[in-house]
Amino acid sequence: MMGVLDLEGVFERTPKAYGVSVEPGTVTALRVALRHWRLGFRNVPNFIDSYHGAVPQVRVRLFALDVGALDVRWTTAG
Repeated sequence: MMGVLDLEGVFERTPKAYGVSVEPGTVTALRVALRHWRLGFRNVPNFIDSYHGAVPQVRVRLFALDVGALDVRWTTAG
């Protein structure tokens, strides 16, 4: 049986995950509301505008190749 993915926890830990794998870039995570997070990227040239997948709504704001933000919202099935 597959477990339920804790997306709130995933987004909460995103800055730390990037912090150990991307230098000198920084990532911030702001919980806007339940199932709504805003991620900020600075000096992270990783093509955030190509992210896609299971998250229903992702708004990308790309300010430069290494500066951008993701606004992520999702709903639960059912």
